[in-house]
Amino acid sequence: MRHIIAIWLLAFLLVGCEDYRQGTALRVWRSPSSTSEQRAHAVSELVKIGASRQTVEGVLGTNGVWSRFHGSSTDITVTPSRQLPDVDYWFLDYRFSGGGVNLFFDPPTSFGDRFVRVEPYYEVPFQPQMHHE
Repeated sequence: MRHIIAIWLLAFLLVGCEDYRQGTALRVWRSPSSTSEQRAHAVSELVKIGASRQTVEGVLGTNGVWSRFHGSSTDITVTPSRQLPDVDYWFLDYRFSGGGVNLFFDPPTSFGDRFVRVEPYYEVPFQPQMHHE
């Protein structure tokens, strides 16, 4: 009987820890003071690899911009440059002040129905150079 109680108590604590982690990650995701890296880490806590777009939007909100990037690709790190296979991917772009988070989906042939990775980014303000003569 003691073993059963101990197992139930352990299971209850593990579920509670998961809820706590998810609650913390959701607060980071929603906080205006969070960095892009912090938000990307929060996504990795909140969204499981393989989740559908609908699941992701249910957790993070529907304010992401659904985008597609496709076209040819070239490796410019070698001389002469060489043509690489074409790229084609779908992503949800969540923008925040100073940057954002891109969530990438596969397969591109079915409108990106499976979450595969998250990447933070920063926007650098453009400052034109003034030339004085």
